[in-house]
Amino acid sequence: GLVTSITAAFAFLLVTLLARRDRQTAEVADANRRLEEAQRVGQIGDWELDLATGVMRWSPQLFKMYERDPAEGQPVLSDFEACLDEESRKVVQDAISSAVETGESQSYEVTARLPSGDQSERLVSAIPIRGAEGQVVGLYGTDQDISARKKLDRLEAKLTHLSRLEAMNAMAATLAHELNQPLTAASNYLV
Repeated sequence: GLVTSITAAFAFLLVTLLARRDRQTAEVADANRRLEEAQRVGQIGDWELDLATGVMRWSPQLFKMYERDPAEGQPVLSDFEACLDEESRKVVQDAISSAVETGESQSYEVTARLPSGDQSERLVSAIPIRGAEGQVVGLYGTDQDISARKKLDRLEAKLTHLSRLEAMNAMAATLAHELNQPLTAASNYLV
């Protein structure tokens, strides 16, 4: 009877622990699904860089954003830099150097050339990862496509400029009209 009771208690404990594990696994899977959907909607991906090897780890969304096939494997830093224009490569190198030297987070904008030929403007945030001795051994962060926002900013600036030109044209027309009346009267008086 004692062995049966111990076996039943152990079985109950095992079933309870397995149910808890299954529930936690489902919760983690649901959280990952929501994270992937949020990254897709926000056009943002996450990444991690091992400074010793140069190997990067990209999220599935980042692979889509850079039009890269995940079957090619995780990229290395030089693969990422190959997607950038010359000025952006310098910005990335300076940000990495600054993060390593200061240990502070970095935020910067880059322009990427995608395999489809499109250009994409990105806002990248990099946060240092410290090793056991406190030195920076890697970086992790986010990469967000801000092309639409940048295009909107350029259009707003152009609209503001055109509005100013229109206001200046209206002022010039009003001034011309106001000056024309006295000049016409003076001209008629002289004739």
